[in-house]
Amino acid sequence: ALVQAGICPRALAGDIREGPLANARKTVEAAGLQHQIALRLSDGFSCFAPEDASVWILAGMGGTLMVRLLDAAPWLCAPGTTLVCQPMRHAWELRAWLCSHGFCINEEQACHDAGRPYHALRAVFGTQNTDRPQGIGYAYYGELPQCRHPAAQEILAREQRLLQTRAAALKKNGQPNKNLTKILLDFNEGEP
Repeated sequence: ALVQAGICPRALAGDIREGPLANARKTVEAAGLQHQIALRLSDGFSCFAPEDASVWILAGMGGTLMVRLLDAAPWLCAPGTTLVCQPMRHAWELRAWLCSHGFCINEEQACHDAGRPYHALRAVFGTQNTDRPQGIGYAYYGELPQCRHPAAQEILAREQRLLQTRAAALKKNGQPNKNLTKILLDFNEGEP
């Protein structure tokens, strides 16, 4: 879609499995874009190199897997690298990794597709977001509070419920977590 719309002149796409890659090949050929889109069988970034692109998209997987793939490609931590990520779950792991590896999350957007809320974020290496300080709970809410789409509010509410469940379980076991309590206070006070 990005190539068809003229947003980018060329694209590379990879998948770890041959089946999805074969489906992608059919789609690319049906659109007549085989000279602009290259497909590679690859486990994450293993068949890619820094000079291939400056913007990388990770989509359709969880934040835990994204972190594993990013850890295996340290060359992505370089000036000029932009990551666009659409974590299906465990977004907090991805946000924490990005922030601890020199990336600034400068935008998150949300939408509904087939009735389900989804979100994506853009992170740029070596920049800083000085507009909003990052609190202790930033990994859990990121830039989603700036997004006014109803899907963003659903995602934030789901994250808050998960944190409340975790906090209640820890408290019940006599192990209250002060950081978790502070994050929940931020949610309740509308700070995120």
